[in-house]
Amino acid sequence: VANMLNSQNISIVSNGDYIFIASINHVPNNRSYLMIYSIASPSSPVFVDSLLLSSDSNSENYPENLVIDGNYVYIIDRVSDPYAQDYNIHICEITDPENASLIGTYSHINDGIGSYQSFDAANGYIYVAADDYLEVINATDPSNPTLVQNFGQGSGNYIVTVKSGNGFLAISDYEYIRILSSPYPNNLYEIDSYNLGSAPLNITIKDGQIFTANSWSGMHIFRFNDLIVANP
Repeated sequence: VANMLNSQNISIVSNGDYIFIASINHVPNNRSYLMIYSIASPSSPVFVDSLLLSSDSNSENYPENLVIDGNYVYIIDRVSDPYAQDYNIHICEITDPENASLIGTYSHINDGIGSYQSFDAANGYIYVAADDYLEVINATDPSNPTLVQNFGQGSGNYIVTVKSGNGFLAISDYEYIRILSSPYPNNLYEIDSYNLGSAPLNITIKDGQIFTANSWSGMHIFRFNDLIVANP
């Protein structure tokens, strides 16, 4: 498939008959884009739209990742600034993917919380693993996303990843996986934890189970009801 903007593709997700790509165009400076392709005919993908995610021609933005929640795609990018660890989360409506629109942006300022590590979104809330805290952003009004909680995991280690599913959040630092109850996202609380002995590099949730890929201790599988480790 031709790269319509001659840009560098960073991250990709699929939704129905479309794929969405977070992309960076290095000319004339580094700018973040959302690229959209139709895959109704998978053997012949068709470019349908692109969105510039920052209107500030003087800024440089480096997209990191994107996730889809309902009719919205969230794209996170770093703001190039040698004196800060800032990032933006851009919210685009994709009800009609061929006429997608940028409708809101949440900007993280250098507030001592730390820099972005990973993020996820569910039911209009965005969860950002940002070093010492898990940031919870209410995007139920996508034109006005607001920070509602900074959840500290209490271990003194960095939060490195987060995943939402089944009414829970799974977060990890460099040793522990922690399960948070999230029926009320502005009031998260920890319900259990498990010491893995090494950092879970990635987490996924499916059918009431948590799967972790660890740097040194292999894969672990947890059940939500009792958090017993299942050895595959």
